[in-house]
Amino acid sequence: MLKGKNFLLKRVISCVLVCAMILGLIPQSVYAAPSEGTDTQKTYSSDGFTITYKEASAWDNYVNAEITLANDTDSAKSLWEIQFSYDGEIDSIWNADIKNHDDGTYVLEAKTYNSTIAAGQSVTLGFMAHGSSAKPAMPESITFADASASEDKKDEDTEGGDSEGTDTP
Repeated sequence: MLKGKNFLLKRVISCVLVCAMILGLIPQSVYAAPSEGTDTQKTYSSDGFTITYKEASAWDNYVNAEITLANDTDSAKSLWEIQFSYDGEIDSIWNADIKNHDDGTYVLEAKTYNSTIAAGQSVTLGFMAHGSSAKPAMPESITFADASASEDKKDEDTEGGDSEGTDTP
């Protein structure tokens, strides 16, 4: 009787292992797609620029984000800095530097090689960030931080004159 139970047990275990092996041979593809209604991009405006925040990828409580500063004006903007409130911690950044991070507000500044955004041109920076328990939310706003950042104006020629306002030959 004991022999029959062992035989039956071995047969059940064999069937379970064969099923597991067959299921292991079936290719399984897993694709992560954004949930319906989940936005991965947000657009802002500041000083004549279109600023776009885009989640290039996201997983767990991490995000790879890109911010594009598109100059829609007729003038170049130099030594730009942007600021935004962010509930995540930036772990690494490219094409910009973190100038300041205080109470959830980041100030990012240009690198030397992209410090001037010519009229009609754009600059894209990116970073990887994490949230404490969930993916960081998109910023409510992104604006230029430093009002004194130079905005190159087109030269306006004026007719010659001295400081008194009289013409000189």
